[in-house]
Amino acid sequence: MDRKSLWRRYVEFPVIYKIVIAFILGAIIGALVGVDVMSAIKPLGDLLIRLLKMIVAPIILFSLVVGAASIKPSRLGKVGIEIMVYYLATSACAV
Repeated sequence: MDRKSLWRRYVEFPVIYKIVIAFILGAIIGALVGVDVMSAIKPLGDLLIRLLKMIVAPIILFSLVVGAASIKPSRLGKVGIEIMVYYLATSACAV
């Protein structure tokens, strides 16, 4: 099997199955390794969570901006206010 077909199979494999497999493998590995190993890799997990939190706000903001940009200018005033209220409310809840 060549490398390109292996990559193609990986990309075409449904994401939900990848998530379930990773969850099961993580649970098995977590049960098999000791506390020392888990405490050693904890900073990597903390870093991942911080990076995910850091990227959420810009994604939401840019998706709202793109959505507002696709609206007709005549409706933008009312919808723009609703978007800003929604964004501020969800940001306040997230913090």
